[in-house]
Amino acid sequence: MSAMGPISRRSFLFGGAGAAGAAAEGGSGEAESVFHYDLSEYETTDPELLLYDEVEDRIEPGFQRPTCLAAGVDGDVLIGGDHEVAVYRADGSGVRRIALEDVPHAVAALPDGPLAIAYEDRIEMWTQDGRLLRRSESFGDRSYLTALAVTDRGLFLADAGQREVIHCDLAGRELGRFGKLRSSPDVPGFVVPSPYFDLAAAPDGVLRVANPGRHRMEAYGLDGAYVDGWGVAGMTIERFCGCCNPTHFCVLPDGGVVTSEKGLNRIKVYEPDGSLRGVVAGPDHLVEDSELARRACEDCHIGYSLPVAAAHDGMILALDPASKALRRFRPRAA
Repeated sequence: MSAMGPISRRSFLFGGAGAAGAAAEGGSGEAESVFHYDLSEYETTDPELLLYDEVEDRIEPGFQRPTCLAAGVDGDVLIGGDHEVAVYRADGSGVRRIALEDVPHAVAALPDGPLAIAYEDRIEMWTQDGRLLRRSESFGDRSYLTALAVTDRGLFLADAGQREVIHCDLAGRELGRFGKLRSSPDVPGFVVPSPYFDLAAAPDGVLRVANPGRHRMEAYGLDGAYVDGWGVAGMTIERFCGCCNPTHFCVLPDGGVVTSEKGLNRIKVYEPDGSLRGVVAGPDHLVEDSELARRACEDCHIGYSLPVAAAHDGMILALDPASKALRRFRPRAA
C-alpha cells in the first residue's frame, strides 16, 4: 500500500496540484481554485453509519515523517518513514527496524518473506532481518512511485509522476506499463493531480487502482485491461470530495474497499460494486488539528491524508501524519 512521500522532484514534477491536474486533462491550470469549500456541514458523521470504534492505544513508530503503511505476514504491521521501515506485531510490540538510504514511499511483504520497498524511482527487496537482496533500475526521470501491490503475476507499481501502472517481476525487472491518459481508447486514463495514487490486489484476481482526479475506483486485469469502475465526485458521504480522492485505500478479504480521503478526512467502506457499506471514521473522529486539515485541503503538498491497511484480525489501520501515530479501528459487534 501507499502514502505520500516527501515532495522533492521539483515539487511533484514541476507544478502544484492544480497545475498537474489541468495538465493531465489538457486544461488551463486553474483547477485548484475550484476546490475551495466550506466543509463544516460535512464534518459530523451520522452515528448510524459508523461500523468501527477506535482502539485507545496507538502505535507510535517515532518517525518525524511517517510515509507508508502495509499489513505484513502473520499479522505484522509495516510502517515506513524517515529512512526506515519498522515492523510491529499486531499488538504494537516486538518492533524491529530496517535502516534505508532513502525515504520509503511504499512497502509490501512478498509471499516468501522478503519486503519490497519503493522509493521515488526504484524498488528494493530486503530480508526481514534487514539485508538488501536486490535493487531495480530507475523507472525514469519523471517517475514518482507511490504504491506497490504483490500478485501471483509479480509486482505492480503506481507511478504518480508518469501517471501509469508499472508491472514488474519479483526481481524488479519491468515487464510492461498501462493506464496512461489517451494511451488506449479502451482505458479511461489515470488523472493524478497531486502525489496520491494507490493500488492493491483484490481477492477476485483483479488489480484495483484509485483514479483520484476522476474520483473513481477502477479494476484492471493483471494484463492491464480495464474491467470496470465506480465513484462520483461530491461532498456527501457516499461520494469522493475535493480535487483528487480517494488518496489511499485497501481491499478487505470479502472484496470490500476501504477508502481514505484528504481535505475532508474520512475513512469509508464500500461494497465491491461501489455502494456504501458504512464509515470507519469521519472528520469528527480523525481530525485533531483542524487548522492543519484546513490548510491541507487547499495545498495537497502538506500531506494530511491517512494511509490505510486491513489487519489480519479485522481491524482497520490508519497512519496519521498529524499525530505521527498508527491508529487502529475495531469492528463494532453486529
